[in-house]
Amino acid sequence: MHDLMTELSAMYIIIGGAIAAVLAVPAWRFGALTKSGAVGMVIIGTIAFGLGGIVSAIPLVYFFISSSLLSKMKTAAKTAALDTVGKTGPRDLIQVFANGGVGALCLLAGLFTTDHIWFYGYLASISEACADTWATEIGTLAKHRPVSIVTCRQVAPGQSGGVSTLGTLAAFAGAITTVATAYAGMAAINPTYHGNPSIYIIVVIAGFIGSLVDSILGATVQAQYRCSITGKITEKIESGGQPNPLIRGFRWIGNDVVNTAGTLIAALIALLFLI
Repeated sequence: MHDLMTELSAMYIIIGGAIAAVLAVPAWRFGALTKSGAVGMVIIGTIAFGLGGIVSAIPLVYFFISSSLLSKMKTAAKTAALDTVGKTGPRDLIQVFANGGVGALCLLAGLFTTDHIWFYGYLASISEACADTWATEIGTLAKHRPVSIVTCRQVAPGQSGGVSTLGTLAAFAGAITTVATAYAGMAAINPTYHGNPSIYIIVVIAGFIGSLVDSILGATVQAQYRCSITGKITEKIESGGQPNPLIRGFRWIGNDVVNTAGTLIAALIALLFLI
């Protein structure tokens, strides 16, 4: 019996890897991922598909597809706003891990502990990643300047820690729809499923709070530089081959570290409230 379960687990992981590759390769070909990002997606996807099954895979795929589509919505103002961001364009390996690494660890923890609570930690982390990405992609379309989440003073569009009404609503929408996809997947597999609504509400709140913590970290400890060419605040270490002076935060805390922290906070909040 043990050998059979081992073989089934290995089969699920192989199938999960194949499905992840089928999604990652086109994403790389169409410019949503770099080559390293595609590798990262295969790794994260294999864990999600192979260990968590379709219910875990659905919110991950939803996050990736919705975020990729939103990134194609561009205006001149949005392009200018995102020009200050350290990384733009296709996601690389580190970015993929920053958004999905904590979730993957939650699923692995669930595998070794056989405790279903880890699934909700995973779901909270993915909902946070979606919330944060939607806040950026949609928030930078706002007509009004954002304000710092810490000082409430106006900041330049795209600056880390800046929030707007549109971006905040987008973050909440990203969190709630991501969680809703998981619930829908569960109901589709088991028509008699009637999950506890309070659990899913906690996960949504955890994801949303995680995105707010992401903004707070972005406004306080994330490295911010003064562009040596334009004089604007930027996340870029250098501009035009010239180093940019650090004006705030710590050099080792970039956007990827902040994103990882946001997903971790979301997962911990969900787990602590559901224990």
